[in-house]
Amino acid sequence: MSDFEKIGKRIRELRQQRGLSQAQLAQPELSDSYISLIESGARVPTPTALELIARKLKCSIDYIVRGIESEEIDRIQSILDSARQ
Repeated sequence: MSDFEKIGKRIRELRQQRGLSQAQLAQPELSDSYISLIESGARVPTPTALELIARKLKCSIDYIVRGIESEEIDRIQSILDSARQ
């Protein structure tokens, strides 16, 4: 599975968990067909679209892109930094 497909999968899962249709997630700024293309991995969301989608899904961009929240990345980085010392 490509990174684009993983991003789309996470968006679809979050959207469904929140009980939103593609149209509800998209409107009014985006089209539901654009959301469909992103979720299928056929389109990469622009940074602006990604920011908008993350805000509407109430999650971080890091979670959508990497599958892990920003706080967890910071915590892991702190552990690695401590281990290096």
